[in-house]
Amino acid sequence: MGGVFRKRSNNAPRSRLPTDFFPNKRIKYDMLLEAERTRLLQTIEAQGISLLLTVQDTTDADYSGKRSSEYLGSMAYEHQKGLFLHNHVAFTPSGNPLGLFDQFHYSRTPETLGTLKAKRKTRSFEEKESYRWLAQFERLQAAMADFPSVKVVDICDREADIQELLQARRYDHVHYLVRSRGDRKVEGSDLTIRQAVAQVPVLGTYPVEVRDKKGKHVRTATLSVQVARLKVNGRLTYKRHLMPTEITVLLASETESPEGVEPLDWLLVTSIEVNSLEDALQVVGFYALRWRIEVYHYVLKQGFQIEELQLKAPQALQNAIVLYSLLALQVMRLR
Repeated sequence: MGGVFRKRSNNAPRSRLPTDFFPNKRIKYDMLLEAERTRLLQTIEAQGISLLLTVQDTTDADYSGKRSSEYLGSMAYEHQKGLFLHNHVAFTPSGNPLGLFDQFHYSRTPETLGTLKAKRKTRSFEEKESYRWLAQFERLQAAMADFPSVKVVDICDREADIQELLQARRYDHVHYLVRSRGDRKVEGSDLTIRQAVAQVPVLGTYPVEVRDKKGKHVRTATLSVQVARLKVNGRLTYKRHLMPTEITVLLASETESPEGVEPLDWLLVTSIEVNSLEDALQVVGFYALRWRIEVYHYVLKQGFQIEELQLKAPQALQNAIVLYSLLALQVMRLR
């Protein structure tokens, strides 16, 4: 029987999502997402896919002034009503969307808005919004536990640069690739990971097509690639101690950009071991495909105009968002 229908591994983690700042309960639209996830896993198995790229990212849907606004939580400020949509999309190595692995919606309560940084530090990690990145990575690992022949790379932007995620990997065939904020210290050194990798000789160059949110080609940038295998410091957080973690660090930077254009600068951390120039360029190429989820959000919000929905009941609104999210992937495939 196919991998979709095998018994779940006993050691596959059961991730949960934070609930205190997710006032909108996942009921019916979870069924839609579960059906899509099953279809996606069946596709992976039927097509014999050996390399799968997944991308996480969050966009917002502002419903201030819409019929549903009085029933929704807050966003950037108390009177801005709507939902944050955290999407987890699966792509082929060429950037073709395979399916929506998951999507969940959340908003903020007035009590959490403007919370002082010192107070946020006393909250457990599971109560923080940043937990969503880890929850999705663990959910991905659980789903792919029975597909050991499929190499999976989960790609995230800088907001996912959290130590907990770097320590969450449980299966050799599932990897993370995260753009770093660059503030981590190397274990046993005064250097940051950016400073350490910048001292390594350039391994090679990689041409990247720079595109806008519509997917339109803007220019081609040439990135110099430097790679180092480093161990980053652990740290003491609220009620938990995180151990030092060994990671691969890649610095892909543009040395010559057009006048008046900010050069590309990607500091990437990954669990993938890089042993050659070919390995390094492949990893940079993986991250270069992250822009596809920006196109996905553009199609969803500008093409299907989900922020114009006038459904009053939050559950009906969430169901509609998921349906349009699935259709947006179909549009991307046609393009």
